[in-house]
Order: sequence, then structure tokens, then C-alpha cells
Amino acid sequence: MSPRANSETAGTATQQLFSSDVVSRKVFSSARQTDDVNFGVVVRSREDEESDTDDEYSNGRLASNEEVSVSWFGSRRDATENQKDLQVVDRPFYFGEIVASASDTVGTSGVITGARMTVDLLTLDQKIIRNIDTRNVRHVLTHKPGKWVLGSNYANSPWLGKVEDVREEIEVEFRDGSRCIIDPIGQYKIETYSDVYWTDDSKSDFEGRDCRFYPGQRVKVKDRRVLETARWIVGGPSDHKRAVVCNIQETMLQLRWVMPIPTCSDATAAADPPPVDCAPFDVIPLEFDEYCNTDWCIGDWCMFLRNERDEENGAQQEGLGEERRQPPGRMSSLSRKKKLMAVICSHTVCDVRWQDGRLTKNVPGKDLIALKHCDESDFWPNDFVITRQQGNEVRKSGVVQTVDHKARTAVVRWQAKTERVEDFILLKEEETVSLYALDSHPDFGHYCIGSMVVLLDADRASLRYSGREPDHGATFGQIRALDNGKLHVMWADGSISSEYPADVFCLDVDDDDDSYSYSTDYSYDDYSDEYSWETMSQDEVVVDDRGDPMPVEDLGGAMETRLNLREEKPDDGEPSLPFEVISEAPSDHYFKERGDQDAGNAKKLHKIILKEWKILQKNLPAGVSVMAYEDRMDLMRAVIVGSPGTPYHYGLFAFDIFLPERYPEVPPEVYYWSHGYRINPNLYESGRVCLSLLGTWGGRGIEVWDPAQSSIFQVLVSIQGLVLNKEPYYNEAGYDKIVGSKEAASASIFYNESARLGTLKSILKLIANPPAGFERMLRQHFRSCSQKILDSLEPKEGSEGFRMMVKQLKHHVVKALEAL
Repeated sequence: MSPRANSETAGTATQQLFSSDVVSRKVFSSARQTDDVNFGVVVRSREDEESDTDDEYSNGRLASNEEVSVSWFGSRRDATENQKDLQVVDRPFYFGEIVASASDTVGTSGVITGARMTVDLLTLDQKIIRNIDTRNVRHVLTHKPGKWVLGSNYANSPWLGKVEDVREEIEVEFRDGSRCIIDPIGQYKIETYSDVYWTDDSKSDFEGRDCRFYPGQRVKVKDRRVLETARWIVGGPSDHKRAVVCNIQETMLQLRWVMPIPTCSDATAAADPPPVDCAPFDVIPLEFDEYCNTDWCIGDWCMFLRNERDEENGAQQEGLGEERRQPPGRMSSLSRKKKLMAVICSHTVCDVRWQDGRLTKNVPGKDLIALKHCDESDFWPNDFVITRQQGNEVRKSGVVQTVDHKARTAVVRWQAKTERVEDFILLKEEETVSLYALDSHPDFGHYCIGSMVVLLDADRASLRYSGREPDHGATFGQIRALDNGKLHVMWADGSISSEYPADVFCLDVDDDDDSYSYSTDYSYDDYSDEYSWETMSQDEVVVDDRGDPMPVEDLGGAMETRLNLREEKPDDGEPSLPFEVISEAPSDHYFKERGDQDAGNAKKLHKIILKEWKILQKNLPAGVSVMAYEDRMDLMRAVIVGSPGTPYHYGLFAFDIFLPERYPEVPPEVYYWSHGYRINPNLYESGRVCLSLLGTWGGRGIEVWDPAQSSIFQVLVSIQGLVLNKEPYYNEAGYDKIVGSKEAASASIFYNESARLGTLKSILKLIANPPAGFERMLRQHFRSCSQKILDSLEPKEGSEGFRMMVKQLKHHVVKALEAL
């Protein structure tokens, strides 16, 4: 970036900075030398410090929202900078990312349909070459983590894999002409003493630098044992210390194999994948990935593929990239020379397809921001959708044409009935529907721009080869565009075709990362903290009638004391008080099959449970009812009434509770009756309840379960007051740090609309299928609140899409309330 460009942008308003932003200091001196480059990369901002329980940066946290940590090119350490002293030079984006305009972060969002990057390069002799298309540069190593490969030794049934790690050997030459090859273990004893970009003692947090060594680099051997274990080409071990790197050779790749690739031959696919550790010549690198075009950052070493005729014509290095207009693609090694250089700055431009259908080209990356937290009701043009289940109505599939973000509506073309079910052909007619009436298509909803796909019918690839035998890259590709139900795919062999989504298999996030597989089967034996959400617990102290802390010994007693907790109740066993004990646990209790405590521990557990019963009897707040059972003292059922002022008002929320044999050393297990609706970040469709207090999220202090102080009462109060609150959007882990921002305020409003609709649907489910034991309470509640519920079905506020959905639900709610 030129000094003139800096001066032109210095007066612009300060933008919020994000990780990976390329920045420069606003105070720029044209007298600076080229070895003091004024560019850096944001490696951490306050937004990245999402969890207070994450101690990774506990000793180096940023002091305020105005501060960011920057890795400056040529600096040995990251520096903490104030955002007002920095300006955004570039904001790199990947193909297919969801973005919003930096000038209107709460408005219409869009999908990046194309991204291009040029880079400024610094040569080893401190000269700068500007605006080089990244298609004309290569990484120093052929392979790098994240790169797709095919197992070449499985010719008839190749496997698709991804590079996880690269191990390389370096060849060094000493001053006396002796040479040796040093393995990866020995490289830890090699010091890059003259290298300002890498240091042994303080490597930057920024992980974009994928290669520590490069040809021509001066190094120093710190341990003679390295020389004794090296493989000597010329000479042998002596008192050598200083050397120059001559060559870098990849020796081993660590791979994660994903799946076998279909072929056009009759060969049977190999049942077992190739070895995890492979030699580089055992795999075929796939170079077609569009993500690679913008996968460059400051500090990356690269090989600039420079034309020989440029040197013959004496082309100037400064501005060389602006004079070259070469078509993308490979050139023969005879026509190019590779020059080693370092990336010192990047410049990204994007094509964006907005929700309203507009296509904007060549938008500078710094004028966009990435949307990290998209609402589940947000869609974009060409998304595959299906209508949400409403009673016995048949669900329709379709493709989104446009979206009105503010109104929360979408224009959709529905799928037509065809003889071949796999053909996703659309009707010509369009319909405007509420976004809250749509779900992502269960089979094709994750097919989007940038997704990697595998052609299921390999013989179809032959059509692109006019009878010739296709190569193995003909069945693995990347979606480059979507067009009304069809996918435009760039295959690894360089060919392009249009496919129906049913004809390809998409490698989605779960398949790619192989790190988490979602299941609707809820298991309390296998908690996963990684995908949990955090909610603060209350520091409640149980008191007696005088307000003094209740001694533990007063809560004890023999088994028969439980009769003192019971009062007269109706013969049908339905609760008439906030806390009731009935004789038998219902068959629909989620934990009915759990239990079978050891007889020796049963008496101790029963004594502890009696304490819990007495606490609940004396302290339950209004809106919370609990039922316990004589035959299964380890089970309870609770119903909580949604509070006024929240999107859950006048709804009922049922929870089944189980006290394990080791209780209270371990927290209770709680199941939520979701009826299939996700109405809160802490309450999953599967029934899982995520609370620090329950051990399903990491916390500290009073947030976590304390065997000496915590109780069922505390759990229920936390759910009532801290989970079912007026702004549940901020229950998401780390969202407390964005409270007050206009983006979060807008998202919170839309989340409340979705939560309210889910609550209305839950009311219908509860009336149709009430939890056993609470039938009377449910009827009494909905009869007394029926008019208030009916009044809420005439909303005077909210988006058009919200009002459309309420109108659709009104008939069903009125009918259900009248039947009580």
C-alpha cells in the first residue's frame, strides 16, 4: 500500500477490527526503510476471548474492547495496540463466506460468490513487488495442512484425504563446502539467528506461517549432536556452526483419510484406507480448491512464478504485477523461474450475492465483515429449504430466490413432482413465506458455495470425456455456484458440469472435520463440553422460617418423615401445591429405567433426598411446581411457568430430574420436554439442558455444582430466572461480550420472535400430550391464562414474517384452548 493511499484513508472513521485483519499504523512516514514494513495482522481481539473459563490467554488478556493484539511483519513479538491508532488495509475472505457490509452490519447479508487476492512481496534483497495475483505464487512446500489429496498407490480405488501435518528435512551447506541433511528432530536445535521473521524463543501467535525454513536462509547449529546424527553428503561432523539452507525436502505426510472415491472402472473400492503416514509421492495433490486463492497472510514464504521474458525485458520489480496480465493456470517449468519471497501485505476483492438478490462485484474485503453468528432462520438465495412441520401437513421442498432480512420473509420456488425423484426441478410460480416457516433442507441444506462434493455415479464422469477414461479427479469437486436447484461443480480434473444435488455427496462440516457428530439421541453418559452453552448460576442459601441458614441436621430424619411433607391432595394424584409427593413415578418419566442403587447406599441417598424435598417445600418460588415419588425417590418432575416480559410468557416447560447414586457428589441429570423445538440456547431439541451448575459447561466458583451447597432448588431457580429470561440470545457462550452492540440487539429481537413462536407450538404439544401427574395443573393454568394468550396472538410489533406465523398458529391455539 502506497503512502498516498495511507494518507487518503487516514481520516476515515475507526472500524472494528477482527482476527486476520491486515492493518497498518495511521501514522506513516514515507521515509521508512523497506526493512521496517508498516503492516501487521490482528491475531486476537476481545471478540476472540469468548469464554471466561478459557485460560489459554488468561495471563495476556486484552484490557479493553479498544485493544487488539497485532503480529507486525518483521517483529519478534506480538504487540497490543489501540484500534484508534490502526487502519484496516485488507480483510481476507474465503469463497462462500457469509458477510455483511461494514457500513450496515445489521442490514442485508450476503454470500461471497467469488474472492480474489493480490499480494505485495518482499524479496530477499529487500525489494518490494506489488499487486501480484496469488494464482502466480506457490507455497514453499508442495503440501500444507488442509490440502486435499488422493492416494496414488490405490490406482483402482483411490482414497480422498486431507493433509494434517508435513514433516520435512533440510539440506544445509557449511562454509568449508560440507553438506548434510538434518531430520525434523534435529531441526529443533537449529537457530535462525539472522531471521527477523521467525525466532526460536517467541514465535508469533499467528499460524499462517507454514514453513520455518527456506532456501538461502542462514542458520546456526546449537548442538553438535545434531551433526553427529545428520546424513552427510559431503564431508562429515566437525565444529561446524554457521550454514546456509540449500534445499527443503518433504519426507512424510500425516493424513486423515475421508472416504474412497468412486471410479469409472469395475474395481472394488478398498475397504481400508491407506496408512496415516505416507510419503509425498504416494499421494496426488489436488490443486483446484478455490479457497487457496485467498489463503495467504503476512509472513508467508512463497515462490513467485516469474516469466523469463520479464527478466529479458528488464522489467522493474516495483509494480511488476500491475504490468502482467496472465491467464490463470499452470505454466511449464521452462517458461518460469521461481523466486523466493515473503508476503508483506494482501488486497482482497469479493463478489457478493446479497439476500435481496443483488450481485455486487469487486467489493474490497475491508468494506465487509464476516457474520460469525447467523440465525437459524436466516437464508440466502439458492439455499435448499423445506417447510417446517405443521400438524399433518405435507412438507414442501424448494429453493430460496430472495430474502427480506428486515421483514423476515423469503420468496421461494417449490420443487415440482417429477418421474425421477432425484431431479430437483422447480415450479415457475413463486411464493412469499415467513422465514420462521422454513427449515434448512435435511438432505441438501448444507450444499453451498465452496462445499466439496463426490459424484455418486462415477460413470457420469465419462460423459465429460467423450469416451476417454476419466482420471480420478473427475469424481471429486467443489461447488462453485448454485442455480435454482442445480449445482455448478468444478471437478479436480479441471472440468465443469451441472449436477442435481441428489447425484453428489457433500462433505459437510461433520464429515470434513470428523470432530463432532450430532445425534438426536440424548445420552447423559457422554457429555460434550465443546458444544455446550454457559449460564451463570445463583448463589442461593437455604433458610428456615426465621431467615437463618438451615442446619444440615435439621433436614435429616428417618424414612417416615417424608409423610410429614405430604398434605391432602385430590384422589387422581394431580398436584394441588407447588411441591407434591405421590406414590408412583409415571411411566413417561424420561429416567424411569435409570436407577438400581446399591442397597448399602440407598439409605444414605434417601436421607439426602429428604433434605431436598424439605427445601423445595419451603422455598419454591411462584411459577415452579415439583412432583416427587415414593417408589422412586431418585426421580422428580418439575414444571416452570414462563414469566411475563419474556418470549416464554404463559408457556409451560417440563423437566424430568434424576439423582444419581453418587448425588450430591455429582450434579443431578435433567431432561427437558422440548417437543422437538429449540427455543433457548441452553435447551436442546434432544432434551439436553446445558448449565454450568449441571456440569454440562465449564465454569468456576459459584457457577459450578458444589456438593456442600448446591441443590435441586438452585437448579430450578437458575432455569426459571437465568435461562427462561427476557433476552435468551445472550445465553450463548461468549455473547455477554457483545451486549450493547447494534448487531446483537437486532439479532436478539429476531431470536425472541423465534422463541415466542416455539413457545406457542410447545403450548399446543403440551395440551395434546401433558406430562403425567400435571394434567390438572396444566388445565387450570391455560384456562386462567387463555385470554392473555389470545391477546398475544394479535401482535402489534414484530416483523412481517413473525406476524404471518402467529396468524397461522392462531387457529390451532384457539381451538386447543377452547377444548380445555
